Amino acid sequence: MLPVPFDNNDKFKNFIDLDFETRSEAKLVTKESVGAWSYAEHPSTEVLICRYSIEGGKTHRWLYGDKPPKKLFRALKKGMFIRAHHSFFEFVIWNLCAVPKMGWPELPIERFYCTQAVACTHAFQPSLEDAGEQMGLDIQKDKEGKRLINMFSNPSRKAGEHFKEPRNYWEEFLRFDKYCEIDVLTQQGIVDYLPLLTPLQYNIFLLTEKMNARGVPIDIEMCKGAIALERKAKRKANREARKLTNRAFEKLSQREAVLDWLNDNGCNIPNMQAKTLERALKNMREKLDPDVYRVLELRASTTKTSTAKYPAALQRVSSDGRVHETLAYHIAKTGRWGGRGLQTHNFARPTLPKWVDYEYIAELIIKQDSDTIEMLYGDVMNVLSSALRTMIKAPEGQKFIAADYAQIEARLVFWFADEQKALNIFRRKEDIYCDMAGDIYQKKVTKADEMERFIGKQTVLGLGFQMGAAKFKSQLYDQFDVTITKHFAEAAVKLYRTKYKKVKALWGETQKAAINAVLFPGKRFTCAKGKITYKVEEDFLYCRLPSGRKLAYHLPKVKEVPNPWGGDMMISQLSFMGFDSYTRKWKRQTTYGGSLVENYVQAASADITGHGMLEGEKEGYEAIFTVHDESISLVPEDFGSYQEYEEILCRLPDWAEGLPVAAEGWEGKRYRK
Repeated sequence: MLPVPFDNNDKFKNFIDLDFETRSEAKLVTKESVGAWSYAEHPSTEVLICRYSIEGGKTHRWLYGDKPPKKLFRALKKGMFIRAHHSFFEFVIWNLCAVPKMGWPELPIERFYCTQAVACTHAFQPSLEDAGEQMGLDIQKDKEGKRLINMFSNPSRKAGEHFKEPRNYWEEFLRFDKYCEIDVLTQQGIVDYLPLLTPLQYNIFLLTEKMNARGVPIDIEMCKGAIALERKAKRKANREARKLTNRAFEKLSQREAVLDWLNDNGCNIPNMQAKTLERALKNMREKLDPDVYRVLELRASTTKTSTAKYPAALQRVSSDGRVHETLAYHIAKTGRWGGRGLQTHNFARPTLPKWVDYEYIAELIIKQDSDTIEMLYGDVMNVLSSALRTMIKAPEGQKFIAADYAQIEARLVFWFADEQKALNIFRRKEDIYCDMAGDIYQKKVTKADEMERFIGKQTVLGLGFQMGAAKFKSQLYDQFDVTITKHFAEAAVKLYRTKYKKVKALWGETQKAAINAVLFPGKRFTCAKGKITYKVEEDFLYCRLPSGRKLAYHLPKVKEVPNPWGGDMMISQLSFMGFDSYTRKWKRQTTYGGSLVENYVQAASADITGHGMLEGEKEGYEAIFTVHDESISLVPEDFGSYQEYEEILCRLPDWAEGLPVAAEGWEGKRYRK
């Protein structure tokens, strides 16, 4: 294999830009998607079209039924890399479909390179169509492709016709081939517009692909038991609800009918959203008739969406008993990973007591023993939701070793601000949440003071990025159902900004550096004691991190706007083009100092996590997925320890000198919180 290309002077050298079009009985892009791995290994899956361009030359085509593509194979023998958009799909199609069915040569994951990864490093959307539009490329993905995919890639809806065979629809098939060629040209347009991955970015990208290839092992029998228990619990709950309501509705899933009955019987709630039901259950127990309260409980219990992950796991599990491709590289603009498929990033938080034995719970779920579950732990649906992580089970002879960075973002805020009095609290291994709470409540606070410490925690974690009092107050209520007064919120914000003046100063100097970089393109402006550098190059405002990695803000602008805090003075406002997660649209967005700090703090956190995982790989700790700041490895039962893994993750890169870090680990047969 040739060395990985990093030369932006010739971004096509040693690359083969390639795209597959396939067909299969298995689903890939619908709610019933089995995932790329299971799709590729399905017996019915076949390659219909392969379009490829060698080192930026003309595109060649291989069509279903053609002889093997010798030009492609010769280029691969020279050690070239296959570059594709979402290259994991090409990797699995090549190795799980083309190799066994057509005798093509095997290719390791290291031979695949991804233009989706390249686009995401510059904060563009992952889909080829979206990225092409957002970059304004001359050649963009053909929007007719969806029709052609439905025509050739899925089973035919015509009676007696399994698939639409290319020879019977040749003109349409040639249009499908053209669509495939345009995909190759579009991904080459991305390469033309953006720089290649840096060595650091590439190493983390490759680790992500290795994790996706290794897969997450699933306890299939537990999933089957959970699905059966859920059905049984819902039938039982519906029977009870019909009896309590005199058959006002047949099923608790009938949202409007249940809401009408609750409102007619004294439970006045505006909707059936999970948060609304949760608050009603918390606050209305003494106010409602017991039967009405019980119906409210039944509705909340039986409409949990978290338990849908059990059938989702079975739908995606491959022949090796694992769910593959659970991670997406650099989906967040800061470089953090995103979830795919099983979405391990958003498993429900367990509500069962910490002392419960989840291994025993798994046994009860497998046996479908609802009576024992109810007797020991209460509501079956709540148990199934709390036990979600337990379905991830290490194979025979192996175990999980995992560790989670402790308060990494809070530590980084203070490190960037050079707020030594806060960093010293971490160095002394004291509790910074209790310290903050002690100042808020003017008394000594310990971990036993749960509510006070909670407020201290939210103050430390929430106010480091310039959050105001109104937002702090609403966030506590919206996310945690905790109510504080406006005066209390204002006092907490003032206290934080007074106690940690250097953090407040960091917001202003960061905003000034970024704005100056836009006003004076090509010049560098630093902040955070020189740890952060802003500079405009071509269409991007870059934020250079201590690791050397860069965050990108597309088409930045600065304009003068009225001061939102009043007065006659105009202020400079920085904006850029990006994806709005609320409107789900690509649009111009404004930003400010605290948000910019949050961006580079989260980015540095991702860099530290990635560095730690790469260090773990060197020591034999093979990562299989990551969740936020937690790294999960799968190792032989007689290998290593969580204490060693904690130590490895805390080996910091040279650029992070002076940052106090800590990791908290565990090991076991089943994944847990």
